[in-house]
Amino acid sequence: MQTRIGGSPTPTPSSRLANRIVAVPLTLGILLLTASTHAENIIYPADAGVLNVKTGYGAHGDGVHDDTASIQKALVEGLNKHKIVYLPNGTYLVSDTLRWNDGTARNGGWGRFLSIQGQSRAGTIITLKNACPGFTAGAISKPVIMTGSGDDAGNYNDANGEGNQAFEDSICNLTIDTGSGNPGAVGVDYQVSNWGSLRDVVIRSSDPAHAGIAGISLLRRDNGPGLIKNVAIDGFQTGIAAGQEICHIVMEHIRLSHQNIAGIDDKNAILAIRGLNSNNSCPAVRVEGNGVLSLMDADLRGGSITASAVELADADSRAHLRSVLSQGYGSSVKKGANRLQGKVSEWTSDPILSMEKIAPAPLSLPVRETPTFFNDNLAQWASIGPPSGGDDAAKIQAAMNSGKNTVYFPSGHYRLEKSITVPASVKLVIGMGSEITAQLNGLPIFRIEGGKAGDCTIFDRLAAGGNGFLVEGASPRTVVLRNIGTFGCEIYRSAPGAGPVFIEDVAGAGYRFSAHQQVWARQWNAEGSTNPKALNDGAKVWAFGLKTEGNDTVIETKNGGETELWGAFLYSFGDGGKPAFINNGGTVSLGFTGVTYVPNGFYSKLVEETAAGAKTDFTRDRAYGRGGGVAAPLYVGGKQPGE
Repeated sequence: MQTRIGGSPTPTPSSRLANRIVAVPLTLGILLLTASTHAENIIYPADAGVLNVKTGYGAHGDGVHDDTASIQKALVEGLNKHKIVYLPNGTYLVSDTLRWNDGTARNGGWGRFLSIQGQSRAGTIITLKNACPGFTAGAISKPVIMTGSGDDAGNYNDANGEGNQAFEDSICNLTIDTGSGNPGAVGVDYQVSNWGSLRDVVIRSSDPAHAGIAGISLLRRDNGPGLIKNVAIDGFQTGIAAGQEICHIVMEHIRLSHQNIAGIDDKNAILAIRGLNSNNSCPAVRVEGNGVLSLMDADLRGGSITASAVELADADSRAHLRSVLSQGYGSSVKKGANRLQGKVSEWTSDPILSMEKIAPAPLSLPVRETPTFFNDNLAQWASIGPPSGGDDAAKIQAAMNSGKNTVYFPSGHYRLEKSITVPASVKLVIGMGSEITAQLNGLPIFRIEGGKAGDCTIFDRLAAGGNGFLVEGASPRTVVLRNIGTFGCEIYRSAPGAGPVFIEDVAGAGYRFSAHQQVWARQWNAEGSTNPKALNDGAKVWAFGLKTEGNDTVIETKNGGETELWGAFLYSFGDGGKPAFINNGGTVSLGFTGVTYVPNGFYSKLVEETAAGAKTDFTRDRAYGRGGGVAAPLYVGGKQPGE
């Protein structure tokens, strides 16, 4: 793979000034604190199929015995099998890296489809031994946990587990402590592809005098997309280090403190960050090279008069900021010799792109947090039982009709030849990483019926294949799709009157949103063969961090629909003549970055606008350049509310 990073062509943006600074609500810090603070007690039934490191592998979790070998044994057994390695509350002392690696020759031993799950963020602690051999050289980084990419397909490196096949790799609900005397330590070297999350995690360096290199490293090749959410990092030279121009990571509710170089260092990567709280004297975010930053709802405190809260180091470094509060810094934002002071309401590093001579104001749709539900009363859990080897529809429907609020699939591969109705009594359908293969000829796997507005059903940790849709909304109930990957089947469609939809860390194409529906999406990997990937037919769609591949239309907005898209990454292998986005009588605010390694292989039509029956194309040459692709921190089109 060759990478070309050239200069930017002369764009033809609107004439509206890009830099605007006004006040942001003073409730910002309270909002973020409320959104990211919660208690948890994650436990599972005995037949769930999780790999318990204490009961199954001899880990002590007492902070005295070395548990490295026990945890690594569980990781090896679960590798490539959609398994959850479960750590009950306790302190697990380790002396070497915990790897997504089984030590075999194939792919250098690296694999994917694996999660580490703690019982609670405060109660499950992985602690590195003090002055641990291999971690004491500050010039050589060594992670406590290292996920990886597997399989022979795609781009990968046998030596270090990098590549674009790191599907479903996840770490959730625990604390990682790098101990003292370990200046070479990295909390997590995180490789992820398509779907996977580092969620509800604390990473801390206990030794300020010998701070580790990074809390989270995202520096390996072909990293992302993936989600980092509800994560706190204390200490280290850098909190989160990201690199490479096709690295695409979504972050939400991140707390950073006591870093020495930068809270987040973005070298050429594409980062979408919402709810960033930083308490540092160094820059909270530094963007270098052709990195692209989308930053919303940030509270950046501490500061130094000689530093900026957000620094764009190079001419091709780009950003779109909204609702950014900084205190203590010499400036809020710095790019070259330009500095912005005060509270930033809306700012783009480059003039807004639009078909209009004066760009309309961008959309600012209301943002809602993804609903969560987990009941640790296992008497309220209904088991589907192990896969039968045939059609499992009857046993799945029986569990749904049990009256229990949680329905779970013990780890396995299920087959389905009939749609399942999900009643309002079911609040959580959890797959334990299970796979469902459905032969339904276009019908949904799960159909949401009954209930009322305000009810909610969450689908979590599932993989699905075959044909048809994963979920059909035919009720005013809220639907949440979380931690889901599909292979072949489409994801979601709505019937008239369907309720709100939340999409979080989901991979797969095929979405149909109907009139008056509200949609919130985070880490939305809408790749697949469906054209368009998503249809907004009169709905309000807010999306934070979308990724897709190929040359089909990504989102079509029509019939008064509103689409607000932040921090998208479009990976194109050739221009098929279709527009990347279609706006037919709707309103769009689109922030996206495009990459291709094929000559003239990126969309020639970025946005097709239709108004009063006339079509107009916003073409590739009118955007900002980024290698063989484009950078569009913000494009605005269509009739705006109130016009």
